[in-house]
Amino acid sequence: KVESMAGRSMAVAAVLLASTTVSAFMAPMTLRSTRQAGPVAALSSRAVRGVYAAPSRRRLSMQQAAATMTLERKSKVPANVRDMMYAPMGKLATVLEEVLHAKMELMPFELPENMGYVEATYEGDQCAIQNSVWRTKSFRKIHIELATFFNKKGEGTGLDVLHCVVFPDPEAVGHTVPMFGCDLVCVKSKITAAIVDLSPVSSDKKLPADYLEAFERRAGKFTKFTSPRDLPEFGKLIFSDQCQFVRPVDDAEEAMFVDLCREVLSLHCELADTRLGIKHEKRSVQEAVDGQTYYCEQQSKNDKTRRILNQSFGVEWTDMYMAQVLFDVPTPVPTESVA
Repeated sequence: KVESMAGRSMAVAAVLLASTTVSAFMAPMTLRSTRQAGPVAALSSRAVRGVYAAPSRRRLSMQQAAATMTLERKSKVPANVRDMMYAPMGKLATVLEEVLHAKMELMPFELPENMGYVEATYEGDQCAIQNSVWRTKSFRKIHIELATFFNKKGEGTGLDVLHCVVFPDPEAVGHTVPMFGCDLVCVKSKITAAIVDLSPVSSDKKLPADYLEAFERRAGKFTKFTSPRDLPEFGKLIFSDQCQFVRPVDDAEEAMFVDLCREVLSLHCELADTRLGIKHEKRSVQEAVDGQTYYCEQQSKNDKTRRILNQSFGVEWTDMYMAQVLFDVPTPVPTESVA
């Protein structure tokens, strides 16, 4: 029985690894059952925890899925998902939060209804997923998602996922601030996929000079990985030349990847804030909106992700989740220049 559950986890991991990019995490059970918003500590859920038992062979509409939810279930998984995750992944989540709290003034960002924390079951295994979401003056949305798989006894199966994307505010910072994103996938206490990038939203698809200089000076020393991975075709359309997509080979490289993410997010927060208070012309705001929209459209073309979600929750719910939670596009450009 344990081997069977482990096999299912590895099968899910294979799909994750095949589809992982900065868009990355989509396991076949991602219905959020409670709402979470605001600057909260350590990815903790402040709402009632829920459970959703995902069917493996039939589709559910949003209404059917919502009706199947059972709230206030006594859980065997810790309230903080990172407590069950592979230690370097929990460390990266903590580092990302530390950088954000140190560099930015975080403000509440509320997810759509029923898109907070959830525990789900799928063919015997369970998954706990936790979100933290904020906004700042420079960023319209900051999203960190953690997920871990476990059996009915509450024992981890060895599959963990971390996903983070930072969306700039086009009106506040214009078209020269890129998208920050990073993902990790861990299978049996081994990180099998790790990616971090500053993805340009400008029409020339190039990072500005100050970002390039800061990346080379501050982050370049953390890019000496020995096992790089190939990007998927749609990823080649949106990721920068500085994108690092790797398979860390040992503890030292895992630690180096955490340091890399720390530096990249730090310089990103600092440089984004330098664009505040500048009058960004309509064409600059429009270019940023178009660039983010293109980024979200390309990420949404991840067919493996969409197929898994469709099979578990139906087309209607999948479309809503991908459009409103993972890759929501910025608001239309204003009719006048923005200060």
